[in-house]
Amino acid sequence: MITTTTTTTTTTSSTSLSSILVRLSIVLSLWSSFHSSSNTCAMTIPSSSQTGTSSRSKPALDIPPPLLSLTPGTWAFDTMSRRINEEILQRTYDENKDEPAFQAGLEEFNALRAELQGAAVNKVGYLPESVDFEHELSDEEKIERIQWKDILEPFVSNGDTWLSAPWLVMEFYVYRRLMEAIGL
Repeated sequence: MITTTTTTTTTTSSTSLSSILVRLSIVLSLWSSFHSSSNTCAMTIPSSSQTGTSSRSKPALDIPPPLLSLTPGTWAFDTMSRRINEEILQRTYDENKDEPAFQAGLEEFNALRAELQGAAVNKVGYLPESVDFEHELSDEEKIERIQWKDILEPFVSNGDTWLSAPWLVMEFYVYRRLMEAIGL
């Protein structure tokens, strides 16, 4: 059984990892469509029947720019330039190196780690197409790959690196690539 670890959570079920991937894809899809369609967010306070107070609208607020990982000393920079590779992926390797399923994806796993070692200069790319699948992709898997392509499109087209693209998208993408590498 393959284990992936973050600093706060360990998941040992491929079903759980798959459900996390689905949730991350949904969040990223919503974020991407919301972020690209509007630069403001209008908020409405629930009606008085729901809260016991009067209903009123808050002013439209500008959506802040996404966090990038370009500034040394910031949490985002440390996460993308060091923490994910040296701590999370290293621990994933240490805890799974003897598992046959992990060994099967070791080449893709190491390719991801190599990309992250040069995060400041390596440009973001789409999900690798060269991954060998033991089965034909389901319609759901095909849709999910298209969603990731759509999410990554602005950053790939812009020539962004792992550090210059939005931190949240890149961190989710690392875990998506990890799951692809180990066959989940």
